[in-house]
Amino acid sequence: PDACIRMVVEGKLAQWTVPQYLDAVEKAALQECQPEILSYTWDGDTASAHVQMTFATFRFIDRFNLVKLNGKWLLIDKLSYRQPL
Repeated sequence: PDACIRMVVEGKLAQWTVPQYLDAVEKAALQECQPEILSYTWDGDTASAHVQMTFATFRFIDRFNLVKLNGKWLLIDKLSYRQPL
């Protein structure tokens, strides 16, 4: 719940906590998308992933940072870019 999701919106840095982000996603119109893991890397208990989700008119390109605590991978932060198609 302490993770941050960040992206540039209209030239300004926007930031949400995970609960805020999930609340906004829940209210958004449901659209089909094609997810793809572009790359990932890990070292012991840290990892990062480069992922994209392609929708009909845009795609999100995301970079995730994760940490493994008590046997579970936790999202630390997400940096996102919305690319028009």
